[in-house]
Amino acid sequence: MKNVISFFVIIGLTSYFCYKKVETTSSFERGNYGVIDWDNFGYYMYLPATFIYDDLKLKDNTWVEEAQRKYSLSSNYYQAHVIENGNHIVQYTAGMAFLYSPAFFAGHLAAKLTSYPADGFSQPYQLALLLQSYLMVFLGLFFLRKLALSFFSDKLSALLIFLLCVGTNYLQIVPANVSSPHVYLFGFYAALLYLIHLWHKKPELNYSFLIGLLSALMILSRANELLFLLVPVLWLGGQFKTYQQKGLFFWNNKKHIIAVAVPLVLFGLVQLTYWHYTTGQWIFDSYTNEDFKFLSPYLKEYLFSYKKGWLLYTPIMVIGLIGLFITVKKNRGVGLPILLFMLLNIWVLSSWDCWWYADSFSQRSIVQCYPIFLLPFGYFIQELNLSFKRIKVPVIILLAVIVVLNVFQVWQFEQGIIHSQRMTKEYYWNIIGETDFYHANRRLLDPDRSVDYLPEEKPQKHKIIYSETYSDQSDVDVMVDGRYHKEEGSLTLSNENRRSKIVQFAFSDISDTTFSYLISRIRFKSEYDAKVNPFGIEFNMIDAKSGKSYRRVYRGVENIDRFEKGSWGTLDLVVIPPFMRNENDSIRINVFVKGNEPVKIDNFSVEVFDPSFLPRLEQLTYYNDYNTLIIGNWSKSSSILEEKGYEWVDSTHQYSSTLSLPISELDGRNSIEVELNANLKYNYSGGGVIVSVGNEKESYFYKHYSLERKGEDWELERFSFNLPMGLPVEGATLKAYVWNKSTAPIFIRNIAVVCK
Repeated sequence: MKNVISFFVIIGLTSYFCYKKVETTSSFERGNYGVIDWDNFGYYMYLPATFIYDDLKLKDNTWVEEAQRKYSLSSNYYQAHVIENGNHIVQYTAGMAFLYSPAFFAGHLAAKLTSYPADGFSQPYQLALLLQSYLMVFLGLFFLRKLALSFFSDKLSALLIFLLCVGTNYLQIVPANVSSPHVYLFGFYAALLYLIHLWHKKPELNYSFLIGLLSALMILSRANELLFLLVPVLWLGGQFKTYQQKGLFFWNNKKHIIAVAVPLVLFGLVQLTYWHYTTGQWIFDSYTNEDFKFLSPYLKEYLFSYKKGWLLYTPIMVIGLIGLFITVKKNRGVGLPILLFMLLNIWVLSSWDCWWYADSFSQRSIVQCYPIFLLPFGYFIQELNLSFKRIKVPVIILLAVIVVLNVFQVWQFEQGIIHSQRMTKEYYWNIIGETDFYHANRRLLDPDRSVDYLPEEKPQKHKIIYSETYSDQSDVDVMVDGRYHKEEGSLTLSNENRRSKIVQFAFSDISDTTFSYLISRIRFKSEYDAKVNPFGIEFNMIDAKSGKSYRRVYRGVENIDRFEKGSWGTLDLVVIPPFMRNENDSIRINVFVKGNEPVKIDNFSVEVFDPSFLPRLEQLTYYNDYNTLIIGNWSKSSSILEEKGYEWVDSTHQYSSTLSLPISELDGRNSIEVELNANLKYNYSGGGVIVSVGNEKESYFYKHYSLERKGEDWELERFSFNLPMGLPVEGATLKAYVWNKSTAPIFIRNIAVVCK
């Protein structure tokens, strides 16, 4: 039998991939085989929405949420986004739905003929898609072999297929996500390249139509595959030695242009029609959180970063890139179009905001076009045999080492030693050769940005970057148990005024590190049950260039257990901002009422816990609102009124709680401002704000500022001064507090010490 070596290579690889999948999903675990979950669920969603639920606009989330819960398809519903007209738009284009449709209809028929639910997601659907996906793997390798044998010998073809499938991250993605677009489109690339080669040898109309059809499905699956059209347009070979010859052929045979254009136009209209049907717009950006930065791509990060650099984790592709230029030298008509395509493709892929996307080993986004590299690898090895015989053996040894390294690192990834999202330079070198998950130093990983709590060993640097007490709002006098109280002023949010003031900071202005813990807190009061009138704190990370939010976190009263209708309570949101796209990206935080009934909000603050020791803040703010987390070493005051959020200082309790701030923490700042938000209801005389600096034995500095009654509302007082130069730093402490010598009470809402 001719060409048996390459044939057995593709049979062996297909068998291995099937075995790996069966090994990891030997049963219908968690309700699925891992073929219609996460992103694939979004690609597939068109089919049940259209043919089972008659809900292509996704107005009814019930069936989607039920499918997610029953079959463990994803932890949250991110695959479609709600739009202004109330519909949901599927984030992904419809190409993969067409490719999944044979398995869908086969599964639907099987479910109808058996006792399985005909819901679009039960075992017959998933099993049908799993089997179809492995057929696609085989067909992809089959056409890759056909392409290789058109240019190279059987032995070299077998070696090239082995290098592309075992020496790259294709080895990881097939068992892990066999139904993904990358695996399907790998086969499309191989088939298209082979068809293009055949067409140039013998330009038949059926080849033209198939090239147009496969290209249309590929582009409809992933829009950036549109770049691939450069390859058939610019390819020269076979009967066509020049572009003039090729252009003249199409001029005289326009039916070939029509054969290619018809499927491209028809499938393009399918997507445009869906967008118009769902949104009312013919063109719609369904990726609401992400964008391309074509003028400033993340090229260095995409190729070389420890986080997920393509050439770092798939180093064999360095040889593939070198081979592109050798291909141009050896076969200019083929080499130039694939070189141009790959350069543009890498540029576009590295322009994607989330260039490291997906829980995958190395860069998943480029796997589908690996058949393009078959020719560069082949010409590289041929050139090695002809012109570089002296370095042939070292290069062969290097290739072997790279393949072994790839196999080992894929194994490390499967064992969890290599992390899919949080790799760092320090951690990468720590786990070289490591075979035990528990021996890897996980502290060297990038922080887990999904946490919503402060760790026990929380960073010690913490700053209030925003605080608002709404003291300019009206307040009410009340008597409780014969004692005078004030019902605080507050901000009322309602159906007419759903959001508080938006707090926005450039992240680089508040932190020196790539991450910090942000804590936002509010006090609230609602006369309605949490589920009836939900509200809470909303965080968004804003792209500085596009203005889009690429991470949103919300925590509302409906998520807490301590909500009590009609009483003042507290709510906080803890979030670590995501891995930033640009150094000028900003955080945006506000309070948001989702219900239609009024809610009172008070003491809205945002605080940063920063692991860096030298924060970039122009000023350091130490703050106490007597209700939320105490910042600084405040003494515990018995006169803080429970759940009232302010402190009572009178003749019985003459001193407020005290802030003790180490002078060493000011890092040389000597301009100090004390802010006091207080209410002097009665005629008042004596006492005031006291600021001092000293140690346990002696005092170095003392300031006293008298307080005067200006009205019956809460007043914000500010006192500024400069600390003397040359004060002892070691062991010295700055203290600030209120002293009341009068019999009339002082009510203190909060005190802040600002150091500039």
